[in-house]
Amino acid sequence: MKTIIFGFGLLVDETVDTYAWILQTFLEAMHSKCPISVVTDGDKAMSKAIRLVMPTAVRRLCSWHLERNVQTNVGDSGFTQAFTHCMLTYMPELEFESEWLKVIDTFGLQHNEWVKVMYS
Repeated sequence: MKTIIFGFGLLVDETVDTYAWILQTFLEAMHSKCPISVVTDGDKAMSKAIRLVMPTAVRRLCSWHLERNVQTNVGDSGFTQAFTHCMLTYMPELEFESEWLKVIDTFGLQHNEWVKVMYS
C-alpha cells in the first residue's frame, strides 16, 4: 500500500476550529467529496474536527505514530514490541482480547492511562 498526500497546510495552532477550517477548505477543493477514511496521529482536536466536518469518514490511527507514542508513554521496549505485534498482526477478536490482556498483565499496565485510551 502506498501513502498518497492530497494536500497540506501550515497552521497557526492545533485547535478544533483551525482543524475544522482546513478540513472544510479541503472539502471545497475536492468539490465536497468526503474521503472514506482519514489517518491521523490521534490528536484529540483533530479527531473532533473530523467528526464535525467529515462525519462519514472513518478515523484511523497511524501505526508509525502509535509506535512512537508507545515509546514515549510507556518506555518499555518489551511492551513496545508486544504492542506492535498486537497492532499489526491479524487475529480474531477473541484472540486479540486474550493476547491484549496477557500483555497488559505481563507489563503491569492495568492503570496506565495512555494504554487504556489506546485500547478504547
